[in-house]
Amino acid sequence: MIRRPVIDDLNDLETFFLLVIKDTYEKEGLGHLEEDISNEVNEKMNFIKEDIEGKADNRYFLLSIKDDKIVGSAAYGPSGHLIYDHMPELKDVLELGSVLVDPNYQGQGIGSDLVSAILTQLKTFKSDFCLDSGYTIAKKIWTKRFGQPSKVLKDFWGPGYDHYIWHRNL
Repeated sequence: MIRRPVIDDLNDLETFFLLVIKDTYEKEGLGHLEEDISNEVNEKMNFIKEDIEGKADNRYFLLSIKDDKIVGSAAYGPSGHLIYDHMPELKDVLELGSVLVDPNYQGQGIGSDLVSAILTQLKTFKSDFCLDSGYTIAKKIWTKRFGQPSKVLKDFWGPGYDHYIWHRNL
């Protein structure tokens, strides 16, 4: 089931974000960066609280629920600095983000369903969107779904670690 988050989800969301982000960092060989993991979890929690409390006009989350457990999330919101610093024309374009799936449920289409639902929502009032990624696995997934990136920031995270930015029409 895909649904909007509610205030009662916050504790479970924090646990979910920590699980998925820590797993992602470990798969990327960055598991030792505990402060970065904590910062990313806190950022996601702040974003989702803004959405739930209605404090952000352009921030919108969806959750995937299976067996009464949060197994996925996706959102759109204002484009982040990594995008508009390198593609200033995207400053006012909404960004697809926070697409996370519990490691135990990956490869089951949950992320794909969430992205489709978010893009359907965006399509009701926008004509385009952007997204970015530096994670190796995510770059492969996004490239398969959206084609080659609009911009590649070569060696952005170090030699051989590029950062991709996509800008797509809906």
